[in-house]
Amino acid sequence: MHPDFEQLTIGSAPARAVVILHGWQGNKFSLKQLKYSLNLKAADYYFPNAPYLVENDTDRRSWSLEVEPDVWEMTRSREVLEALFNEVIFPRYPSNRVYVLGFSQGALTCYELILKLDQPLGGVFPIAGFLRNPQAEKTLFHEAQRDTPILIGHGRQDQTVDPSASELAYEKLKSQGANVKLCLYRGGHKISIDYIRKVRNLITTGEQTRFNLP
Repeated sequence: MHPDFEQLTIGSAPARAVVILHGWQGNKFSLKQLKYSLNLKAADYYFPNAPYLVENDTDRRSWSLEVEPDVWEMTRSREVLEALFNEVIFPRYPSNRVYVLGFSQGALTCYELILKLDQPLGGVFPIAGFLRNPQAEKTLFHEAQRDTPILIGHGRQDQTVDPSASELAYEKLKSQGANVKLCLYRGGHKISIDYIRKVRNLITTGEQTRFNLP
């Protein structure tokens, strides 16, 4: 499946790629302002559209489709993202210079799909997200992502997705040996500037930070 995305290049010789996944009912334009917040001097930004339409509206999209009550599938999302990474991004950048940020349902997509990629990423940043089936007995990441820094962000006053959802994701990833850290911040269902600063610092160092040192 051919991916539908917006691309923005900052600088004449981009040193990294940043993929930003919108939330439920968003689209590829929803989070374009993050390029200003991250303020990276040399980067290619990719803003993919989720493939499923909400109420048949091309401006309102979803990364998952409810096929029956409480049963969701993400097959087309997996196909879109695999095509984006394998055909567009990985041929241009070493995988460890590729970073993925997802907000809300985009964070769910980080947990469900991005962490399953078989090439080690530079960092994964799920914000205000959740696990679809937190009690499922399954490993949440591909072995290639074992050392990938995963910085989870969530507002303490979030009334859309309770911060306990990110706390649960953090504990489960940590128990499985992932390189993960949780950053709770003041605010609701939004992206904190302080959290973005932490993400920017991780990206600009160009090194894989170890959060869980023995």
